[in-house]
Amino acid sequence: MGHGTSKGPTGPEVLRRDATTGPLHALVREHLETFLARFEDEHGGRRLPRYVEREFRGFLVCGDPAHGFCRIHCPHCSADLLLPFSCKGRAFCPSCGGRRMAELAANLVDRVLPIVPVRQWVLSVPWALRLRMACDPDLCRAVARAFLRSVAASYRRDAKRQGWLENGSNDDPLSAPRAHAGAVNFVQRFGSSLALNVHFHALFLDGTYIVRGAAGRPSFHPAPPLGPDELARVQRDIVRRIERVLRDRGILDSDSSSEGGTDTPSCDTESGNQRGCAQTDPGSPPPSSEGSCLALKLRRRQRRFTRTGRRCGRRCARGHPEGPEPEVASHDPLDNVD
Repeated sequence: MGHGTSKGPTGPEVLRRDATTGPLHALVREHLETFLARFEDEHGGRRLPRYVEREFRGFLVCGDPAHGFCRIHCPHCSADLLLPFSCKGRAFCPSCGGRRMAELAANLVDRVLPIVPVRQWVLSVPWALRLRMACDPDLCRAVARAFLRSVAASYRRDAKRQGWLENGSNDDPLSAPRAHAGAVNFVQRFGSSLALNVHFHALFLDGTYIVRGAAGRPSFHPAPPLGPDELARVQRDIVRRIERVLRDRGILDSDSSSEGGTDTPSCDTESGNQRGCAQTDPGSPPPSSEGSCLALKLRRRQRRFTRTGRRCGRRCARGHPEGPEPEVASHDPLDNVD
């Protein structure tokens, strides 16, 4: 980004940011119209969604003082500051995206997350379900709700095994101790290759808050180390809950079930992550009950082709040629959220 200054009649005028001189801005400005016209020609007159074009055009005027700015004047030193308006985009503009990311992280650390261990949980789903979730916000919210409830149930089971939910009065149900989990979930809509890949990143408090009585003060109790057996149970619970959501919406047959599936977890010792890595092909016919899983019941294989460049018309290479079943990963907790 470029920076410039100019003299004003009452003091120095400072231009804080000029995004129009960056290489990304020059690339989009030079090739946007060609890209839009070529896409329309290659797709039989069908244009990109309006929100995509709006993001690109908003990025071109973001930080450009010719499209509006705010002038801030200091009465003490007579300094003026010209602050160009931003596009406030959420998808493409690196300046607005970076500012929003920094503000959100600061808000989580300063006002939301307590000073307790935090564990990150990541959920990825089969390819066909990712595309449905990308086009159906209600389905995306329902799948995220199933994911969060499954992990929260795991933390409550840990609290019960450790005995934190005992010593309650049988005569008064309100005096019985209750375990509460806490989480912040983020919907990530792309992967490292910037391809459409809807998945979830959830920050869970690595433990539960125990409340005793209706007016009791919550006290935090950390969870024990996460083992492969409990991780596999969480994965099976997520699969069952997501299947229930899909059956209720008519996406899966009512007689589909994954009760006979076997989800074999494995441990990535290099990164310290534990994840269920059983993978199946969503385009193949349903196997026997030993390999039945959610990925096989979608019965729809998404074929992707390169639209431009030297590989135009060829199948896109994917890191996972076999569409994975719902996969959950848990990262080691962060002892210091600061």
